[in-house]
Amino acid sequence: MRWNEINDDEHKITMALLHLEGGAFTYMSEYATKAAAWQALGTWEDFVDMLKVNYRTLDPDKDAQQHLKEICAKTYPTMVSFAEQFCQWATKTNLGHTALIGYIAEHCSKDVRQAMVT
Repeated sequence: MRWNEINDDEHKITMALLHLEGGAFTYMSEYATKAAAWQALGTWEDFVDMLKVNYRTLDPDKDAQQHLKEICAKTYPTMVSFAEQFCQWATKTNLGHTALIGYIAEHCSKDVRQAMVT
């Protein structure tokens, strides 16, 4: 089964539980108990929120860098719309200008890099 074919919240939660291990599995054991008893598991959003309470990113700089990766992976209609999104997170990474330019070069298409130097 492909991940993008899972569109039911309870199925998503069950599949996620199968991949949890260690402390994360122990932390979410209430869900595993409910799943084993065929009880309602609630929504995917609630499940993710509960995980985030204990297993969120503890390094805000790394979290901001992950957002930059996601921004750079998307397609934007204009360079301005890309820059608006990029700048919103770039300031939160604590990276210098040279590092940010390198980041754009690494994660963005040739067209974006060409627009930066012209």
